[in-house]
Amino acid sequence: MFFKPLKFKNKILLTFLSVFVPLILMGSTLAYLQVKQVLQADIEKELQDTTDHLVNLIRTSASVSIKNRLQAIAEKNLDIAQYYYNKHMSGLLSRAQALKTIEEVFLSQSVGISGYIYCINSNGMVLIHPNDGVKDTDVSGFDFVKNQMEIKDGYLEYDWKNPGEATERAKALHMVYFKPLDLIISVSSYREEFDYLVNIDDFRDSILAYKFGKTGYAYVFNEQGWAIVHPNIQGVNLLDQTMYPNEPLKQILKQKTGKLNYFWKNPNEPEPREKIVYFQHLPEYKWIVASSSYVEEVFAPLKTFQIVLIISLIIVLVLSAGITYLVSGSVTKPLAALMDTLARGIDGDFSVRMDDTGRDEFGRLGRHFNSFMDQLEQYKQAARERKNLAVQLEKLQKMEAIGTLAGGIAHDFNNILSGILGYAQLAELNLESPVKAKGHIAQITKGAHRAARLTQQILTFSRQTEYEKQPLNLYLVVKEALKLMRSSIPTTIEIKENIVSKAKILADPTQMHQVIMNLCTNAYHSMSEIGGTLSVQLEEVEISGDRDVFGNPMDPGKYIELWIMDTGFGMDDETLAKAFDPYFTTKEVGKGTGFGLSLVHAIVEEHGGYIKVNTRVGRGSSFYVYLPLVNQDETPHTVESKETSLRGGIESIMVVDDEKDIRGVVQEFLSGCGYRVRTFEDGAKAFEAFEKDPDQFDLIITDMTMPGMTGAEFSIRVLTLRPGIPIILCTGYSETFSEADALETGIRKYVQKPVETRSLAALIREILD
Repeated sequence: MFFKPLKFKNKILLTFLSVFVPLILMGSTLAYLQVKQVLQADIEKELQDTTDHLVNLIRTSASVSIKNRLQAIAEKNLDIAQYYYNKHMSGLLSRAQALKTIEEVFLSQSVGISGYIYCINSNGMVLIHPNDGVKDTDVSGFDFVKNQMEIKDGYLEYDWKNPGEATERAKALHMVYFKPLDLIISVSSYREEFDYLVNIDDFRDSILAYKFGKTGYAYVFNEQGWAIVHPNIQGVNLLDQTMYPNEPLKQILKQKTGKLNYFWKNPNEPEPREKIVYFQHLPEYKWIVASSSYVEEVFAPLKTFQIVLIISLIIVLVLSAGITYLVSGSVTKPLAALMDTLARGIDGDFSVRMDDTGRDEFGRLGRHFNSFMDQLEQYKQAARERKNLAVQLEKLQKMEAIGTLAGGIAHDFNNILSGILGYAQLAELNLESPVKAKGHIAQITKGAHRAARLTQQILTFSRQTEYEKQPLNLYLVVKEALKLMRSSIPTTIEIKENIVSKAKILADPTQMHQVIMNLCTNAYHSMSEIGGTLSVQLEEVEISGDRDVFGNPMDPGKYIELWIMDTGFGMDDETLAKAFDPYFTTKEVGKGTGFGLSLVHAIVEEHGGYIKVNTRVGRGSSFYVYLPLVNQDETPHTVESKETSLRGGIESIMVVDDEKDIRGVVQEFLSGCGYRVRTFEDGAKAFEAFEKDPDQFDLIITDMTMPGMTGAEFSIRVLTLRPGIPIILCTGYSETFSEADALETGIRKYVQKPVETRSLAALIREILD
């Protein structure tokens, strides 16, 4: 045979080529087909998953939008009722005239298509209703009316059958309670008409943000063919135009839910291209949600993969053939030396090296091996250094946590100082008006008390205050503690609070603060990796003699129940049994002393209270703290005001700040200077108002740190809509947005809180003039 006389190198090469080449070609073909199949499956799954996600997103967003819409109408009409009631209290209207005017205003409004506003009193009598036949009737027997009479304020869903209708229809309402006139103001609408109440803007950007391939997108049509949300043809009815193909839409409207392949031609393209779309029907809003992509874009990576595969095959074949050809029959000795050297290296001698002076494969292998051993030695040294750095890193992490908390405190403290300073200057401006001055002085006192409480919390956090029991509104301690927590925990953890009781207990504020902070911190740590919800509830309970906690009977009486729940990892029975033992902890080294729960237990017992835990592994933990009530008493505060002639103007100014006192001070001061002022409590609401008419404001004053949307983000979005509008950014504390950042963005002035009102007035005129 011709194979025998060949040289050893040639035999190796020929053997390699005859076996390896067919295998690599076969494997490459299979890899190509597999990649194609995976790409198609991935895009189809992505389109289907995205469509399902968008349906859930729209349902959730639409539901929230509707509830907010009904709530906004209800609260607007509550303001109307308050307005006319104030007129009655001022003697301008009789009670009957005030009620009549309120009724006329309420009945003049419509909600959606057939929704309306009505009012009942606490006894279930209809006081205001668009149907005169229903007015002055007792409807307290209806279940949903019983709910209204019970809660008076909130959202309800129920079924209602009008006279003459065959079946019941689903309805929803939002109600608010106006106590002076005993009016439960109810804004109601049929659920089948909710599509008229949905604000598309609440989720349009979220839908348009989805992209598939290079030009694929998500969109929403209604059952009449109108594009509700679409990147290119929004507001167009495809069934009534000829610029775009309408056959695919007809098929989608016919199927309502499913998958479709079709050809689509854009006006600027020479030929139609094949597309794939997944779509799902939303019957409650008469919409169809779809996710689509061009087929050619789905398989675009295949071309790149094909080129890379071919080049890789050529390189592999050439290199392998060359290396194989160079292999000689004298490899035994170098291989033995290599094995010996490797064995010494495996035994832990990282100083071994191979001869790397040769120019052949073994020389190269020696150099690679020596380089590898050099890296192993460096890695060993680095491991020792990393171990030393670990201790330093732990200290740095603790300092970072303290810095984060300090940032939150700085923001809160500057907000309080801004309110105090602002009301002091208003008091100075209104010294000749005792009524105004008294109100401003009351606000200054209130702000001073808030600052004192914040200082108390700072001392509490550092555990440097003396303990003293006193009648205490526990809900105030809960709110302030949660505010500190919110400043220092990640946004992946949602904080929910439900303050049902404002009763007092006999307790030391510092120790109560420690109880709440320790329990909340414990809950936060259990959710730090996966996120979740921290729920805090405060309510009154009456304990009879048959209740016990950990086998200890509770004394009968009235208690305030503090309930702190997390959705974290929970505890097993063994961990729960040791949870309150001093120095027992499940946290990693450097993340806790194990003294927190034992301290909580000691404080609660010292205050004559009880604590219990409900927990399940993987389901989170709930801590219940019971503290005996004492008789409640209230202490009012007062405050100050003054007057001075300042240079003002008649321009329109938007004020955005999450602190109510700051908004009040700035609005009253600037209004007194002649300006037209509108205030907003957060950036999202302010931007919504600005977006409707960007030219309605001449200048904007905004806080930096606000929930939801920061002042920086709000300013950037405003300047995108209307470049050049003057913006004054006020900040108490920000690590991420400096004055240089603000000026570079286009913000006119960057001011540190607290802001003196005279300086603010001068700054406004400086900018506007």
